[in-house]
Amino acid sequence: MAALNKLKLYGGTFTAIEAFFDEKAGLVWHEIIIASLIGVLLSFIAAYIHTYKLVTRVGQLVRATENFGEEDIWHYLHNKPDILWVYIRDHEYDLSYSCWIEAYSDAFKERELLLRDVEVFRNSTGQKLYHCDVMYLSRKHDEFTIEAVNPVIDQKVKKEVTP
Repeated sequence: MAALNKLKLYGGTFTAIEAFFDEKAGLVWHEIIIASLIGVLLSFIAAYIHTYKLVTRVGQLVRATENFGEEDIWHYLHNKPDILWVYIRDHEYDLSYSCWIEAYSDAFKERELLLRDVEVFRNSTGQKLYHCDVMYLSRKHDEFTIEAVNPVIDQKVKKEVTP
């Protein structure tokens, strides 16, 4: 306990932990409030570090790792900011979808995608079947592939191919 009393917090002693060991020690509410606020601040900092993979980036910078920082390639693909437009090839139903992905499922479940601005084609012929604004797609992980495309390049190719 003597070590705890040496900790100073705004000019007073840190006594909140003493309440766990000594029934006579009272709670000091300002210490609890300050500790709670510090905890919230630290949680935001930890979330930022985790979201932006700062530990992995530092490891890559010093060449300590070649890991890309995501749980798997599924998350890596969906978290890349430069991938906006995709083609999804549904091997099970011979369909392909030209769209952008709004949301995706956890990697360890059945693959679920929420697609937006979807053009649906027959995969084997390329024939356009229909358009829909929103589509939910759920498949096993090996029933479809995702191809990332650059929409600027894709539009140039379409203009060059179209007579």
